[in-house]
Amino acid sequence: MIAVIETGLPEAHLHMRTCALGSLRGGGRGYGIVGVCRRAGVCLPPMDFGEGDRMGKSTFETKVLEALPIAPFLAFGLIVAWSQIPGSGSVQLPRMCESAAGASLESSIEALANGIALIVAGLVARKLGRPVLEPRLVFAAGVVAAAGCAVLLAIGPLGLPAALSFALAALAHCVCGAATAIIFLKAGELYGSLSGRAAVTRLAWSHVMAGLIFFLVVGMGVWMVPGTGDTLVGAAAYVGLPLAAAACANMAPLEGGDAPYVESDRGVPTVFWKLIAVIFVLCSVMIAVSTATSSLYPHDVVVEGSHVSNFVRIALAFLLIWSTLSLGAEDFALGRAYVAIMLFSIALVTMSPVMVEVSSAWGYLSNVVMLLFRMLHWVILSLIVCQKHLSPVLVFGLGCGTQTLGRAIGGFTGYALADGFGDPSFRFAVCIVLTLAIVSCAFLVFSEKSLDELFAPSSASEITLVDLFGTVTHPVVDLEAEAPVAKRRFAESIDKLSEQHGLSKREKEVFRYLAMGYNPNMIAEKLHISWNTVRGHSRNVYAKLGVHTRQDLMELVEDAKGAAG
Repeated sequence: MIAVIETGLPEAHLHMRTCALGSLRGGGRGYGIVGVCRRAGVCLPPMDFGEGDRMGKSTFETKVLEALPIAPFLAFGLIVAWSQIPGSGSVQLPRMCESAAGASLESSIEALANGIALIVAGLVARKLGRPVLEPRLVFAAGVVAAAGCAVLLAIGPLGLPAALSFALAALAHCVCGAATAIIFLKAGELYGSLSGRAAVTRLAWSHVMAGLIFFLVVGMGVWMVPGTGDTLVGAAAYVGLPLAAAACANMAPLEGGDAPYVESDRGVPTVFWKLIAVIFVLCSVMIAVSTATSSLYPHDVVVEGSHVSNFVRIALAFLLIWSTLSLGAEDFALGRAYVAIMLFSIALVTMSPVMVEVSSAWGYLSNVVMLLFRMLHWVILSLIVCQKHLSPVLVFGLGCGTQTLGRAIGGFTGYALADGFGDPSFRFAVCIVLTLAIVSCAFLVFSEKSLDELFAPSSASEITLVDLFGTVTHPVVDLEAEAPVAKRRFAESIDKLSEQHGLSKREKEVFRYLAMGYNPNMIAEKLHISWNTVRGHSRNVYAKLGVHTRQDLMELVEDAKGAAG
């Protein structure tokens, strides 16, 4: 008898995404959050929330996860929403400079601290490993970030001397930036556990939530905090969102088992470093142009731009959701999306010297292009972790760290250029230089071909980009329903192949279930071992048998059965 089991990732590769949301230990224990995996494109058998299966989860967390299984992934959206609050006009943070471009100084200092923290974490990922993503540390980071936000809100009403206010604000921004880096890494770990289609969907819903929170804060500006220029809702959101993001991310910790990732940067493809360089250059250039351009407009126009950007954010997010529901696996062309964003960036920067004087909407377009690039960037990093089995601390630390560092450098550069940006000839010369920088990145350093090279499988344990966005089915053989002769031949084939290829006792057991078509979760339950252990044994089985796909493995067993018959 043949039954069909659907999995979000093909054959031996699903079990390599053990990061699903918790590991199975003795007795096949798990907890209901694996329902997230099912909705994320990774089909697992249903599990309940029995008292023994909560793995330390509180009743409140359990109820939240039952009602909203994607809650852990929304941590990213909460942090994005938090980063938008200062630009909403609902909170009055201490200004380090009164010019329109000077408003970027605060965010640039915060981005600098965030980028440095992320890059350091990525560079020492092998030493840090899992501890940096432990729930206690993640929640502590949320508390520290919230405290930093509270300090920033309190500086103005305290009436401190200008120098002291400047120093304290800079320190608070650095604390917020460094603390939120840990929450970003935790969110990256969660997104790296998803197939491509699921990662895009979760990302889209996160951006929808970020946009809705932004407009909620803006729309509820009636109640003010006494003695300040802050709205009550804006101040509460600014302080509370980092805590909420940390709490959401911790609803789905990765626990126990063998290390599921390659922590060393030796496993990182060379082309990944080219991607890092492009991310840095593009973010630096676009933010520099945006910051310098903002000096030409009143502050109200800049705030209006943030409103437009968040409206577009929601529209783009729903477009992404539609794409995941309607497009086939072959239609997710990341390379073409990358080239399109680069061409838009080149056009925007090249035409800026003229268009910034025609309409303030031109500045909004650069924000939209950067939003598109950040969405694509997050999906690419998630897929790298998923396909290459690299540490999310390494990939997101370097990838996101380079992006935020580029934003910081771009902000400082734009602030330095702001005074001369009103001169058309100076503006033209600057934009030409910046355009050449983007062109060299888009067509010389990292092209569409480079993106294909990045996701080209480098070993039998890696899957293609199409597979990451697709759905694959495998038959499961029910030996109990097979004739005694067929059962005997199957068992003899497994014994013979295991002996010929030097499989250990446990590898032989895993091999047997792989040949029957069981998915990794089912194998873990059958053998009472963790998903991570199944992953390790499966990789060994594939390597020793010299096969690359589940189909190859099944055909090998069928050939052995035929020889035995």
